[in-house]
Amino acid sequence: MHYAPATDKCPLPFSPFKSCTVPRPIGWLSTISKDGIDNLAPYSQWQNLTFDPHLVMFAANQYPDGRRKDTVINAEETGWFV
Repeated sequence: MHYAPATDKCPLPFSPFKSCTVPRPIGWLSTISKDGIDNLAPYSQWQNLTFDPHLVMFAANQYPDGRRKDTVINAEETGWFV
């Protein structure tokens, strides 16, 4: 079977890419909007990069309608997430 994730509809009930790491650890990312609104969201696509300096990254998809997630907007506008 040939499956190109970028162009083909997944022929399986669940995405095989999401099954590459099992169990997927969940990171709770907290942000605060520029208006002071607290946000806490679970992310399974995150990773520590280095310990000196301490760097962590996360990846976030958009909503199906193209909107960006609050966590991403808040982190970009304030420069912080925890």
